[in-house]
Amino acid sequence: MSLTRYIGQTSRAYSIYRDQRLEKFGLVGYQSLYLTTVCRHPGITQEEIAEKLVFNKSSVARQIATLEERGFVTRERCQNDKRNLRIFPTEKATALLPEIGKISSEFFALISRDLDPEEQALLSELCQRICDRAKEAIRNR
Repeated sequence: MSLTRYIGQTSRAYSIYRDQRLEKFGLVGYQSLYLTTVCRHPGITQEEIAEKLVFNKSSVARQIATLEERGFVTRERCQNDKRNLRIFPTEKATALLPEIGKISSEFFALISRDLDPEEQALLSELCQRICDRAKEAIRNR
C-alpha cells in the first residue's frame, strides 16, 4: 500500500473518531480544527485559517459561519481592512478546547501504542516533514 493511502486512511479514521466523540457538543470532527486554531490565535482572519489548515477560503467561510451560528465563534470586521473578518472564540469554544485536546491525545495514544517513545518522536518528526512538503507542493503549483 502506498504512503498516501496510509495517510488518507489514518486521516479518515481520525475524522470518524472525532465525529463520534464531538457529536454530543454539536460539532463534527473537522470543525475541531477550526476551533482549536481560533482559540490558539484569537483574532485570526479567515484567510489565515485557510492557509494554516490547508482548506480553501470558501470552505473556511462556510464553516466559520456554521460555528458562529452554533455559538462557538464571533466574527468582527478588521479595523484597517473592512473586507477581512477577524474570528474570536466564545467562552463555549474555550471551554471545549480541553476536550478537543483530550480526544486528539487519546487517538494518538491508540494508534501509537505499539511504538516506543523514540519511535513516537521519529513518527512525529517525519509526519511534520511530510506535512511541510505537502504544503509546499500546493503553494508552488
